[in-house]
Formats: sequence, C-alpha cells, structure tokens
Amino acid sequence: MTKTRIALFLGILTLFSAFATGCKKKETVKLYTDEATQITSNSAVVRGEVKSDVLLDELGVCYGTSANPTINDKTKTADSDLTSFKCQLNNLQENQSYYARAYAVTSRGNTYYGNEVSFETNNEGWPTISISADKTAIANGETVTLTVQAD
Repeated sequence: MTKTRIALFLGILTLFSAFATGCKKKETVKLYTDEATQITSNSAVVRGEVKSDVLLDELGVCYGTSANPTINDKTKTADSDLTSFKCQLNNLQENQSYYARAYAVTSRGNTYYGNEVSFETNNEGWPTISISADKTAIANGETVTLTVQAD
C-alpha cells in the first residue's frame, strides 16, 4: 500500500471510530407508580411497573416525608427482572404524609423515576379521646360533670 492509501485508510478508520463512539444507543426506561394501598399506621404497599430496553441493576420504590423522593431517601427494592412489582414499606410514622415513586437504576448507572404518589398513614381507626371537667377542684360530697369527646 502506498502512503496515500494508508493515510486514507487510517482517516476513514478514525472517522468510523469517532462516529461509532458517539452513537451509543439511548436508554429507554419508563416507570409508573400506582397509588398506595393497604395503608396502616406504620406500613403501606406501593406497586409499580417498568418498561425498559436495557438491563436494570436495581428496581424499587423510594419514599420519604418530602415531595420528590430520590434513592438518597429511603428505598425498598424489588426483583429487577420484573415488569410489575410491589414493595411493602414498613416502619412508617403514624399520621404522617409520605411521598413515593418507582425508580430504576440501569447497568450503565443511570437512575430513572416514575410519577409521584402521596398517602397518609392512619391511626388504625382509634379515636383521640379528650376528657374535660366542669370543675377543677371538688370537695367531699360534690359532683363533677365529665365530658368525653372522641375525634
């Protein structure tokens, strides 16, 4: 080969290399977070769905008491080979608002999030009871009226 042909070959090879390196396939990861169910005073179940054309290293639900939770907040992982999954969130605080969303981490290290849902833990249906009296002090033989109120 002549020097001109070698130079031309190397130029084409370099151009092809640059083109191939810059044309990495774009990842497509779509996540959906369903409304929380089975909510108690300290737990809830959050379901999600994922559609991905790349391998996932991690899949689950991230949650916290502030909007837009990330994987830096609390997380509950699910099997990463599923398309539909559920996560049981435990050790939640009673009467607290929570925000949750599905997340996925790809084998390339990119993190994707689904839509956000919110829910509030309850107190298992037990009312808050308050008692008040019509007198603050009573003498022997006096009556006092107590008022009981349940919220």
